[in-house]
Amino acid sequence: MLVSVIILNWNNIDIICDCISSVLKQDYAPLELFVIDNNSGDGSREKIRSEFPEIKLIENSTNLGFCKANNNVISRSKGEFVLLLNADVIIEQDYVKEMVKAAQSSEKIGSAAGKLLKLDPDNRKTDIIDSTGHLLTKSFCPFNRGQREKDRGQYNVQENVFGTTGAAALYRKKMLEDTKINGEYFDELFFAFYEDTDLDWRAQLFGWRCVFTSKAVAYHYRGGSVKGADRKWIHKHYFKNRYMMVFKNATLDLMLRNMHHIILFEIASFIELILAPYLMFSIFTFLKYLPQILIKRGIIQKRRRVASKEIGKFLVCIEFKKRFRNRLNSYRQMIFSKG
Repeated sequence: MLVSVIILNWNNIDIICDCISSVLKQDYAPLELFVIDNNSGDGSREKIRSEFPEIKLIENSTNLGFCKANNNVISRSKGEFVLLLNADVIIEQDYVKEMVKAAQSSEKIGSAAGKLLKLDPDNRKTDIIDSTGHLLTKSFCPFNRGQREKDRGQYNVQENVFGTTGAAALYRKKMLEDTKINGEYFDELFFAFYEDTDLDWRAQLFGWRCVFTSKAVAYHYRGGSVKGADRKWIHKHYFKNRYMMVFKNATLDLMLRNMHHIILFEIASFIELILAPYLMFSIFTFLKYLPQILIKRGIIQKRRRVASKEIGKFLVCIEFKKRFRNRLNSYRQMIFSKG
């Protein structure tokens, strides 16, 4: 069963070759490998050509973002499964094999999530969890299950989760074709960030499931794939994209059942706007895109096969003070950076 592996690179000269090497060492076959460069300026394109002359490197003349760059290649991939990798990820030798094995446990499974552990700034492997799959809070904000916890085997059970992080995600091609909207697998209005959770949500609405397997292990230097980006630019996309994701996928009854959680989250968002007034740009961009968002929402809601109560089973509650503190800590460098 062919697996198409797509590695997206943007200014990751320090780790991109380790990522490619980890794919070439996989004990699974057959694979087809695509390496995309989003107009890097750090010499990583030249390094890839030098160290892997046998690999066809797709070179974009501009930074197309995560969504469009991956969409372009997914559409031409031949595999029954597609494995997306950020350039700041290193996968263990049996990662593909274990992910495919988990995904094949049911035809209803449209995606798979592995156990991602953190790489430290020197690209050394740690036992700190980066992600064991996506979950969604009752305020409709995504987060990575187990993130920052020490791996003690507490997630070593194969089970369904809300979704999978796009940094190292396996998708069934049939699911991607079933859930694409206007020819897009990932919504290109997002450009990058939360586009994977948007796909998670849409897939759940269309009746597809995501399975987590602890047997597939990878290491992720979170943020490494965008380390050259302006932090305020990243913050703007996160802020905008959550609203786009919610407006497209959330049903009214699900929102009403969780309204008090949403209100508390919006209080935190309002405080962010005060601390970081440049986020008003995100609001204006969201409003500009709103007509397109509503059209996509109409398509999704018309085609959905799952009742909102089924989605509600995945929603988890995070205590407000903890969530608020984490949000401020996460964005502190972005808000006060000089970029």
